[in-house]
Amino acid sequence: MAVKSLSGILKQTSEIDDRKERIEFLRKNMNKQLAEIIKLTYNGKIEWDLPEGSPPFKPSEYDEPANLYREVKRFNIFVKGNYETMHKIKREDMFIKMLEYVDKEDAKLIVGMKDKKLPYPRLTEKFMKEALPELFDEKVS
Repeated sequence: MAVKSLSGILKQTSEIDDRKERIEFLRKNMNKQLAEIIKLTYNGKIEWDLPEGSPPFKPSEYDEPANLYREVKRFNIFVKGNYETMHKIKREDMFIKMLEYVDKEDAKLIVGMKDKKLPYPRLTEKFMKEALPELFDEKVS
């Protein structure tokens, strides 16, 4: 069975009209990486240490949805308060390389995370806090 991309799971969730069904689908497809993405996007205590907007990058030509699963653990590099001695340009370069490494749809997801707005209209902060309150009750990791 092929691995569902993280952006694919969120896109599919967003396309469900009924709110209860959307919550159920999201919960059914929840995994550690997806939970981390949601927390890094909508937890108000977390700030990204990168400029706002999409940086200039060349989208990947490869369709490797599994790549983002491996990259999620590296997101803490881009969060304020972590790796404070890292030079700003190096951090931004690493971010661009990550965007170029993952599937192009996952790259859009990452940029949306950084800017605190997922590229899926129905997956707002309010919705996520209702659907997955347990992700917002715990301390920032």
